Amino acid sequence: MIILCFENKGYFFEISDIAEFVKVERRKQRGSATLNTYDYILINIVKQLCKQQKKLIYLINSKNFKTILSNLIEVDAKISDYLFFLINCRFETDKEVIECVESVEKDALRDYYCGLNFSDNINNYKLIVHTTKY
Repeated sequence: MIILCFENKGYFFEISDIAEFVKVERRKQRGSATLNTYDYILINIVKQLCKQQKKLIYLINSKNFKTILSNLIEVDAKISDYLFFLINCRFETDKEVIECVESVEKDALRDYYCGLNFSDNINNYKLIVHTTKY
């Protein structure tokens, strides 16, 4: 696994419309693209995490590199998990949203690294990419 920065690579905070991104990815899976109130609760969490991620990038310097990079990867992992759940699941109750948030808080980093081998569109936006190219 290698940390790379590609000129044409996108990052989560560069997605201009998170809701539209989720709809497009749902359509690709032949699912309903309709978003409900519960989806928008999670989408708003993703938006806040994207703002946090962008802020962390601006704060990074040689003195805080290790700490900020660790925080960036953690935020990236949470965004990735939330988007995965938004694309692949339907939330119909407050309880389901709470369970999703708890799951992301608990398992995001583990899921993040496991998911690097998947070929879904979410991986195109992760800070860390799995590649065989050097």
